[in-house]
Amino acid sequence: MTPLDFLSSLILSEIVGNTIYDDEVKIWHLLFALFIWTALASLFEKATTYFVKFGNMAEGRTVLLIDDGKVN
Repeated sequence: MTPLDFLSSLILSEIVGNTIYDDEVKIWHLLFALFIWTALASLFEKATTYFVKFGNMAEGRTVLLIDDGKVN
């Protein structure tokens, strides 16, 4: 799980949670917000895989904690 995945899950939970407790928000508003956020998250995910430097900046690089049985 990347930091971007964690952030995306937090924002999705806020969208759904605020919709549940606000009487003025209709189901169509929720569906529209979920569609927009899912589209943006998918676009961002594609951009991080297509542009490697952008992906390294946004998600970070992989670091080995244990290499050949030794802790780095």
